[in-house]
Amino acid sequence: MDFGLSDEQQAVVDLARQILTDRTTPDRLRELEAGADWVDRDLWAELAKADLLGLCLPEAHGGGGYGFLEACLILEAQGRAVAPLPLLGTLVGALVVAESGSEALAGRLLPGVATGAVVLTAALAEPAGDPRRPVAVRAGRDGAQWRLSGTKTMVPLAHVADVALVTAATDDGAAVFAVDLQANGITTERQDTFNHEPTFVVTFDDVTVPADDVVGAPGDGTVDRLADLLTVGLCAITSGVSERAMRITAEYTTTRKQFDKPIGTFQAVVMIWGDLVNKPVNAAARAFGLYAVPRVHHVLNVLHTLLIWSLGLVMFRAVSMRHAGIIYSRILDFDGIIGLHALALKGAVYPAIMCLFVTGLLILSYRLPKDLNYKHPRAFMVAVAMLVIVLGKYGDQFYYFQF
Repeated sequence: MDFGLSDEQQAVVDLARQILTDRTTPDRLRELEAGADWVDRDLWAELAKADLLGLCLPEAHGGGGYGFLEACLILEAQGRAVAPLPLLGTLVGALVVAESGSEALAGRLLPGVATGAVVLTAALAEPAGDPRRPVAVRAGRDGAQWRLSGTKTMVPLAHVADVALVTAATDDGAAVFAVDLQANGITTERQDTFNHEPTFVVTFDDVTVPADDVVGAPGDGTVDRLADLLTVGLCAITSGVSERAMRITAEYTTTRKQFDKPIGTFQAVVMIWGDLVNKPVNAAARAFGLYAVPRVHHVLNVLHTLLIWSLGLVMFRAVSMRHAGIIYSRILDFDGIIGLHALALKGAVYPAIMCLFVTGLLILSYRLPKDLNYKHPRAFMVAVAMLVIVLGKYGDQFYYFQF
């Protein structure tokens, strides 16, 4: 199997990184965070002008004809630049509409997404319960229309979104509805969140939704599909954030001096960096993630999530445990945007997460679908689990042996 990117995919990465990095400076991030909007609308327009917003949409609707993997590459670039943009909800929502929505709905939304004129968000979270099995919002048929009532929480960027993909319970199972956020009967209330990203409590009071705006059919798995893609997309953003955090830390340890020497030459710092860089878990997480994305399935999605979060915690552990001054001198520039309060997660968190990861890996190895492109999925997953266990236990010894 080939884990590498094609020339076209690498071009997408390069273009997205160039635009996002050039326009997302620490000063610009602080300026945006101080405002009520939080979203960089000028940068959003630049991405639309570069055809990145419509890259993964069908050509018939003004898109580039690519898929979810390319969307994840753009989201990873967003995380790397910690750019405050509604990319996750818009890209994933548009893909789900393209896959399962009616022709009328796709024709109304997707051309606007490609040009940046239409912003989407997703309303899955509820005050309690499983987002994949909604109960707080119910939808009932009213002739040729539907009526929605209930409450969703933690709806990202509802203040700038035009349409929300709302999951709701129906008599025939869970369904996804594309709801105009300016419709009568909708109220929003802003919530305070960990990373200061604007999220909202959205209340639906007998909101009318046309039949064409049902995405898929009730009970057909569209809710799971939406949740899967959102989760993997969030993992892609986390991967980009983690990579950037490691690079900032690496730069700091080579330029920050103590006792007239770079702190990167100190034994304690060298040991952590050697341990971090030489464990192939980081590269394996990203490579396996890229392989899993085109085959995204609920079980594989959980596995991929754990892999990427393990990667992120490795990075944050290195940042938090090496030199406390970096938190204030460098990473504070990004603190309000990406919520690097997660630096408080000390070394004890990573082993715990890895234990959960390995346990889940072994369990899920017996539940993998049979249509994957490798012949022995159980053996493969168990081998990966054993590799993680060995690396976690003897990684430091490997480092000393190599150097």
